Amino acid sequence: MATAVRHARDEAAARYPNLVEDIENAPKVRIADGKYTFRAFSFGEKGTLMKAELGREIDKGLFEKVRAAKAEFGYIVSPEPAGHVWALSLAGRLKVSLCVAARSLESLERIALINSAFAQAHGKRERKKRQYVDFVPQKSGYGESTLHVPRPKKGDRVIIVDDVVSSGGTASALADYLEAAGAKVVAIFCIVTKGDGHKELEKRGIPVRSLLKLTKSGEVAGLGD
Repeated sequence: MATAVRHARDEAAARYPNLVEDIENAPKVRIADGKYTFRAFSFGEKGTLMKAELGREIDKGLFEKVRAAKAEFGYIVSPEPAGHVWALSLAGRLKVSLCVAARSLESLERIALINSAFAQAHGKRERKKRQYVDFVPQKSGYGESTLHVPRPKKGDRVIIVDDVVSSGGTASALADYLEAAGAKVVAIFCIVTKGDGHKELEKRGIPVRSLLKLTKSGEVAGLGD
């Protein structure tokens, strides 16, 4: 490993030791009929058992990252199946509402209490006058799906929170939908960015902030922006 790369990795490990350990020990699995190699981080959608120390480290890191950005926003939008877990804790710390973008209609039933609380805090009476949920096509590096997203109000200022931003497909789909509906995506926060997919979002003027940066192959490349 080159000196500069090793230094960046060591700097990341000094700040987030449990996160770096989890990434470097994550098993590789093949999905999408073997066409895509996926590293199953314990903190992500394919994760299983996660150490308590790692959970606390990520929770604190995301909170500090959002506070440091000094972003002005009204609530958080976050997709299933992994991003919304971290967003739920973050929303509690920041004392803001959370809007969950569900992967299926069945998921909407499971998270009804979260989104009902969001609706009550965000103008339930007005929402009854129109369709509550929109269907947003989403394409990632390893598949396609549909997000079921409670519709924002025009002028809303939001942040998107996810576990990993890789191709940027999920974040882009959410940002496209929210801004077309009249909301403003102030920034995107995630645990890790992987590769350069997030740079397309930044070209649009949407900052992407992460705890760590990974290479496209999943190696730790240093601290995030």
